[in-house]
Amino acid sequence: MYSLLKNIQRFIRSYDNFGVSLNFNIRNRKQYQSVWGGIISIAMTIVLLYFFITGLISLLLRDKFQVAQLLIQIDVQQLQNMNPDYQEMNITNFMFAIKLDNPFSLYYPNENKTPFQIVMNQMQISTSADGTRNKTALHQILFEQCSDTHFKNLNQEGFQEVKADLGSYLCLPLNFSLKLKGTFNSEFFLYPALKVSICYTKDCYTKEQIEYLAQNKSIFVSLSTLIQSSIYMRNSKDNHLFRYLNSDFYLQTTLLEESKADIFFKNNKIIVENSLLSLYKEEEKKDFWSFQLYNYREFKGYHDSPSTLFSLNFRISQDYEQHKKTAETIDSFLSYFGGILKIISSIFGLVALSYNEMGLKISLANHLYQFNIPKKRNGKFEFSYDKLLSVIQNSLNRVSELQSKLKQHTKSLVKTSMVMRVWNSQRFQNHSISNQQSLQRDQQETPQIDQLQFQKYVEQLQDYKGNFLQRLITAFNSTRHDLRLGINFILYQLLWCSCCEEVEITKKMLRQCKTVIDKDLDIVHLLQKIQEIDKLKSIILEKDQIKVFSYTPKPIINIDPTYQHQPMEDAKAIDLFQQLNQQRRKKKIKKYNYSLNKPKRLMKIYDSYSRLKQQQHKDQINQRIIQLLGPTIEMIFLKYYEIQNMAKRMNIETTENFENGNPQVEFQIEVPLPENSQNNTQRVIQPKLDSKIIKFQQITPKNLLEKDEFLYSD
Repeated sequence: MYSLLKNIQRFIRSYDNFGVSLNFNIRNRKQYQSVWGGIISIAMTIVLLYFFITGLISLLLRDKFQVAQLLIQIDVQQLQNMNPDYQEMNITNFMFAIKLDNPFSLYYPNENKTPFQIVMNQMQISTSADGTRNKTALHQILFEQCSDTHFKNLNQEGFQEVKADLGSYLCLPLNFSLKLKGTFNSEFFLYPALKVSICYTKDCYTKEQIEYLAQNKSIFVSLSTLIQSSIYMRNSKDNHLFRYLNSDFYLQTTLLEESKADIFFKNNKIIVENSLLSLYKEEEKKDFWSFQLYNYREFKGYHDSPSTLFSLNFRISQDYEQHKKTAETIDSFLSYFGGILKIISSIFGLVALSYNEMGLKISLANHLYQFNIPKKRNGKFEFSYDKLLSVIQNSLNRVSELQSKLKQHTKSLVKTSMVMRVWNSQRFQNHSISNQQSLQRDQQETPQIDQLQFQKYVEQLQDYKGNFLQRLITAFNSTRHDLRLGINFILYQLLWCSCCEEVEITKKMLRQCKTVIDKDLDIVHLLQKIQEIDKLKSIILEKDQIKVFSYTPKPIINIDPTYQHQPMEDAKAIDLFQQLNQQRRKKKIKKYNYSLNKPKRLMKIYDSYSRLKQQQHKDQINQRIIQLLGPTIEMIFLKYYEIQNMAKRMNIETTENFENGNPQVEFQIEVPLPENSQNNTQRVIQPKLDSKIIKFQQITPKNLLEKDEFLYSD
């Protein structure tokens, strides 16, 4: 049963799509981050915020719509209706005005009479059960003088052009209502019909006057129109329709002819979806009338006598347009923003990832290796590591030269002291020999000169004793050249430009570093190193030691680093807890700093080196560790070790000379070296004390607290 449960768990675990991989820490950081990557991330964040804020504002204000595109990428949907539904024209969506030319005023200018009779009839044609079609005029609508009020719903941009001539037009009344439905073959057909006829009432021209003009076939009567039409503005937020006046439609006829025309108006639809969520539908439906110049047909009729001049039938068109506007929803906005995020992340990330990938390799290389980078100066290449070695070699040569001079002057002082002792013994025996007095005078002057030079060299020795490592550390930091990535380098890298010599050198160094790092990070190479560790363990430890070593407990992690183990019950024997707490203090986890080019840390390393140096003849491991330092560091430490020992011996010899009462040796004061703001030591020369007897103060490294335990502690 237990095995079955284990197999079920293993099977379920194999389908886990959310596995988390381990991250490798690089100097206690989960990932490599650079300034250039931060700049690109900030720029990407600004761009994304711009898209997000503008999109969110458009979403809330409903000023961003999507026009439905059907089938073949068209903006609107063209539809047909064989039997159009009932629609109405009124002042809110339509206006119609006419203007007639009056030929009678040219021939009868002194008479002010009405030439035409104008009427709009609401017509109805119905089909009975037996197929009979009945045509009925439901009511009449009379025209009136046009004014601005008739066009109050009109957009004023184009209206100003006809406003001055508006008084010559006749308009439908403000309360008009025109009904339209169906087609000519429909069972129920509604349409308005405009009829313009010759007036024969008492207020009109006489029949003789009318017939006289009718005989002249060159006299025409023109009917001009103003038709309010609408255009759908799909990108407009507040006003979806643009209402304008179409003044291009007109008819012309003689007094004996009748111009018959059918005008077709499209009743277009608008469907606006304002819902913020796709699952919730909130639609707003509107319709509008539009007229285009080609949407009419004209016939001619003839009469024996002047009668009806114009007959216009308002028809509803079978075809119409349906516009659908969909407000951008939250889910579509998030989808759009997600797409923008992917695009921008790909564009910005391509550069940032390439830069950080190179930066990571360079960072690893800077911490793991040293570089001998060539730089061209005065037409010659100068290598950085060779320059550093030259600086170190010059420092070592100066110290060796000083040591040689000190040894020579020490020998000279010893010889002078011996001559003085011989002369003193002869002086007590014979006070009258003049050549001996001259010898005394010469010998007294000679040691004095040597003593001044000796004191000068001693000062230099004390200066090297305190500042030798400090100066070399300064040389290390000043001549060390790390590989660096800059904006110029990334631009040259992207442009594949080889015109900059420094960039080419960096590229070559990068290729070398990549080769070395890839080799060191090879899993086979790492596994081989682990195997070598196991081999070393088997060589160094005995079989029983390996067994005990393998059983060493795992490190314990507590909630608080300062936690102290406490027994569950009061007990007399608590030695185990005390030893555990004491052992935890010794194994306290410390934060390592891998930078060794610091005076304080290097002094600690030197202190450990000096102890190994003193015991290298006893332990061959110490000797091999010293050799692993390499010739550069080993020679620096060795020379500094010699300086310390020489200064120590001279300090002891000077003290012994003073205790023995030797008056031939003169000493100079040695004071602690003050530290300036750059942590550099500067020698301060103090006046000599009256006693002229001061011991040299030896500057030695600070002792470690617990040997090598705090070697890498801050």
